[in-house]
Amino acid sequence: MVKRIFIALILLLGALPAAAAAPEVWQCITADFRTASDNEDSFKRDNLAKTFEMIISDTEIIVRSFSDVFSDSEERYVIIQSKFSNIVGMGDHLMNAKIVVIPANRTDVVRAGGEFEATITIQGSFFINSWLLRCGAAQV
Repeated sequence: MVKRIFIALILLLGALPAAAAAPEVWQCITADFRTASDNEDSFKRDNLAKTFEMIISDTEIIVRSFSDVFSDSEERYVIIQSKFSNIVGMGDHLMNAKIVVIPANRTDVVRAGGEFEATITIQGSFFINSWLLRCGAAQV
């Protein structure tokens, strides 16, 4: 009887999904900002001052942006590719295309004392904005 209960417990535990890895949290500054629109220099300057927080899980990348000029925001990107040296996430937005690209080896770079670079691009029919981010471990 004890043996059957033990086997039943093992089978039950084997049927439970594995726990997902804890999400990674990274703090980022804007290293560069490019736009292909007719925006003023202040638009470029204000975007260069933005900071970001990235929360990366197995299935999505959440990007929070912070600014003294623009409204703070949060965007979710579904990971659509993670097989090679980059992980690519795509935002679900009807008005424009939103893509974030991060390196697959980011934790190794930061453990070695460095920072990693990532990009966020938002593209519409009449503009394209792209942020080059420099990211490191979140300060607790």
